[in-house]
Amino acid sequence: MSGPRVLVVTSAGSPPPVVTPVLAALEAHGLSVRAIDVGRVGARSTGAAWRVLRALVGELAERRLLRELEERPPDVAVAFDPGSAAALSAARDESTSPAPVVAVVPELDPKGDEWAGAAADRYLTVDDLAAVALADSGVEGERVLPVGPFCPLPYAAAGREARGPLRARFKLPAEGSGTSVVLVEVAGLGYDTTSQLALQLSLTSQKAAYLFAAGDDADAATALRRQVPTLGLKAKLFGNTEDAPLLWRSADVVVARPRAASVARAMAVGARVVAFSPDDDAGQALVAALEARRLGVAAQGPLFVSSALDSLLGGGAPAASEVAGEDGAANTADVVWVVGSERREIIAEVRSAERAQASARVHAAAAAARAAERQTQTAGDLEDLGWGDDDGGQAAAGPAPDRAEIERLRRDVEARMSRAQRTIADAQRSAARWQKKAEEARGHGSEPAAREAERNADLERARMHAALAEMAELTSEKEALERAARAAPPPGARRPAAGAAGGARTPPRGGAGSAGSAGSAGSGRSAGGDRSVDDMLRELKRKGGTSAAGAVNGGRGRPVSTVDDELEALKRKMSTKNPPRGGGGRRKP
Repeated sequence: MSGPRVLVVTSAGSPPPVVTPVLAALEAHGLSVRAIDVGRVGARSTGAAWRVLRALVGELAERRLLRELEERPPDVAVAFDPGSAAALSAARDESTSPAPVVAVVPELDPKGDEWAGAAADRYLTVDDLAAVALADSGVEGERVLPVGPFCPLPYAAAGREARGPLRARFKLPAEGSGTSVVLVEVAGLGYDTTSQLALQLSLTSQKAAYLFAAGDDADAATALRRQVPTLGLKAKLFGNTEDAPLLWRSADVVVARPRAASVARAMAVGARVVAFSPDDDAGQALVAALEARRLGVAAQGPLFVSSALDSLLGGGAPAASEVAGEDGAANTADVVWVVGSERREIIAEVRSAERAQASARVHAAAAAARAAERQTQTAGDLEDLGWGDDDGGQAAAGPAPDRAEIERLRRDVEARMSRAQRTIADAQRSAARWQKKAEEARGHGSEPAAREAERNADLERARMHAALAEMAELTSEKEALERAARAAPPPGARRPAAGAAGGARTPPRGGAGSAGSAGSAGSGRSAGGDRSVDDMLRELKRKGGTSAAGAVNGGRGRPVSTVDDELEALKRKMSTKNPPRGGGGRRKP
């Protein structure tokens, strides 16, 4: 039985040391793999011009991926950088046959904002700390799975071997002898840098035996053959041999440039790292991640390797590596198989979560619009105005959304309706096609094939009914938004303040003088706290002296009280509210 169909998407930003072992593991697990490259979509750079170019390239990649999903629908898609994963997720959301997106995250300290924007269905990280970094940046923890370092299979297998027998086989110092085994990766360093590095290693104060991994670098091998015997180092040299992973496993410490492939191999075999010459941002980030895990130290260049190695070897017992022996590529293939097999369930899970969030926004906007509309309606039947907590949710309703916000929600609903319509049509065609295959298989006497085809036809009909139910919900949401749009203020209109929504009281007509008098009467002093009551009364009499004593009230012919009458009444009121504090004087009647 063939495995799920896998679409592997690579780009200029996909690291080859990660892509190669993952592709090999997918094919070894029996999955049907199709790989395409989307060019510069995944390349990372800064600058406004590059962002514009990346946006254009990303749009072209989305169209290409959407056509790929429609013409050859896979069961699962895999990406190795945030740009490719984001393009795949956008195509997934527009496709009538969506496939879950699995994002392989090879960084030890991933930039969570980039990966969170990828909107993948599953994220595969090197270890728990990388998973925590993604979760802290907004990626749902349920979607993140640590799988181990991404390296060739022989190194992961070597990480499960015991060091003692391997050191005995290669005639290296035994464990517990007080002499550490240090592997130095010199491939690609050339003659001069290798010579400097060998000189620095001879200056270390710790007892160590050295394994030099020269690969196919003939200049580095030549420098070591000339320099090592004269420096008195206990060392061995090897190149591209089948025993290279086992030799890496024999080492306690690996001295190498901070490269993803070298660090992944060291982590797989359980060795600590001295990373020298981190000359770019990626190398510095890699060194910082190693130091945070207590798996390595940094050396700014070959001249500082001896001191860094002394500090690492003299620091006591090495930290236990949680990922030693883990095969990230094989674990990735297992996850991809499971995700591809449960494609419908995962897509339904993601769609239901998105649908719930969108519906919550629509219902909140409609409820706020209804609450705002009720504020200006005339009273009718009995209604609760803050009667305890059971007020029908009116108190919790926020301000009414304006028409621009409602228009954005309406466009989102229409886009989901269009997607549901395409899903209904595609499910109908697929169900008819599978039913025809079932009839043909039954006509040829192949009952198992007929039952399998009928099962697939039933699955397509179930998908169609689910899309019909979603269409009914979206129709009701669209009607609610149309009602809310009629009651919403136009764009740019000023919304009432919080006090105005609750019916703010009109200030008293007496103006500032009346407000000041009322506020001062309760305390017996003015706002400044210096004037007495008699001073206030004389001021009030002076201000009201110009009033006509014979004025009528509202034109009804009834004379208003004079200023003297008002002053006398205010005196009585003040003497009643503020009795004398001393003695036992009696209050005035």
